[in-house]
Amino acid sequence: MMCPMEDRNPKFMETENVPRLLVRFAAPAAVGMIANALYNIVDRIFVGQTVGADGLGSLALAFPFMLFFISLGLLVGTGTSSLISLSLGAKDQEGADRAFACGCVLMALCSLLYVLWGFAFLDPLLRLFGASEHLLPDARAYLEIIFAGTFFGGFAFFLNFCIRASGSPNVAMGTLLLGAGANVLLDACFVIGLGWGVRGAAFATILAQGVSLAWAAGFLFFGGTRLKLHARFLIPKPRLAGRILLIGMPSCILELCFALLMFLINRLAQSYGGDLAISAMGIFLSLDSLLFLPSIAAGEACRPIIGYNFGAGKPLRVIQTIKLTIVFVTLFYCLSMIVVLFFAEGLVKFFNADNAELIRLTALAIRVGYITMPLMSVSLVMSYAFQGMGKSRQALILSLVRHVFLLFLPLAILPRFLGLLGIWLIFPVSDVGSLFLGVFFMKREFRSLRSQGAGLGGERANQSLS
Repeated sequence: MMCPMEDRNPKFMETENVPRLLVRFAAPAAVGMIANALYNIVDRIFVGQTVGADGLGSLALAFPFMLFFISLGLLVGTGTSSLISLSLGAKDQEGADRAFACGCVLMALCSLLYVLWGFAFLDPLLRLFGASEHLLPDARAYLEIIFAGTFFGGFAFFLNFCIRASGSPNVAMGTLLLGAGANVLLDACFVIGLGWGVRGAAFATILAQGVSLAWAAGFLFFGGTRLKLHARFLIPKPRLAGRILLIGMPSCILELCFALLMFLINRLAQSYGGDLAISAMGIFLSLDSLLFLPSIAAGEACRPIIGYNFGAGKPLRVIQTIKLTIVFVTLFYCLSMIVVLFFAEGLVKFFNADNAELIRLTALAIRVGYITMPLMSVSLVMSYAFQGMGKSRQALILSLVRHVFLLFLPLAILPRFLGLLGIWLIFPVSDVGSLFLGVFFMKREFRSLRSQGAGLGGERANQSLS
């Protein structure tokens, strides 16, 4: 397989101008994240326009299962990619290869456990998540196919992390774009052409992920990357495996908390608004993939830069990367907020243009949910920064405080008094609290990094800052 070639030597991450370097990583990461989000969005557009609100509700019920698997991918992928970046920054090629091999083994084990869990408890979990007998069959049919293709999705997700960490962001973007394009074509064929409904959407997803996996594997094993998979490293050392899991734990917990949040929201939405409210939540989450998740790409992009420079002993470049990423994320969130405030109904109609009550309900949800979104940028970026520096404890504390106290606590209180509106209001409440939390962690970490910079000789140690 022929794959694009990129610089085999990632030393440019400690010498190139920081703004240019961040754009070099963030732009393809953002495009790739949008492409990855299209899996979910395209499925729901095709299903919503052909099957209707019931199909959207079935996919919304399946979403927590998808989030749970993503959390496992983040657990392994985040930890592995952070150690790869830190090792390459410290000029430790063997350490990078050991981390890569260990991550491959851990990803295989996680995929196997997920499949066994899913098939063993599918129906009881769907009912627990709020599935009515009306929506249950389609939700089950969709997930059975997704579980069967777990290997494709898991390893495509994991290898993308490793490609980006090794200094090849454009190739990482290409793997996601290829998969997203294949998903659109396959959705059109299976959902519309063959009339397979939600089953067609599931088949399109796993086959498209298989295409993405083939491209990523071709680049890593036959293309232009410094990472090599050595057989002697495939029996991982417990200490290395533990470190990978510890570094990836904050991202995993973040995603697990989001999965639990979706589970609780679906149950509450069913109680206060029935199947229509669950369908509205499904559209909300699809739009969230475009209006919120590309900022996650900025965090993913800054993490290898931060990890490499932290490992190379350049703390002032770490500070500059964090600041620039916060500015980018804030600007993106401001743009997303403006789009939602003025064009909410039009966005919802992409998924279903016939159900006026569904359009009204969803437009209200996303307007309320996005009104304060720019406030959470500092907290979001600092979580990725801590992971990039290998500071798993700080990242874990930040994630836990933000989710346990700023999301779950409002969810336990507000719907009791405000019904469905109370569900949507948990997001602005969380954003306001996240601002204060993120600023506190940022100021404390910057003081530590500046003291390290002074100890290394100030400008001499960071001569490549500009």
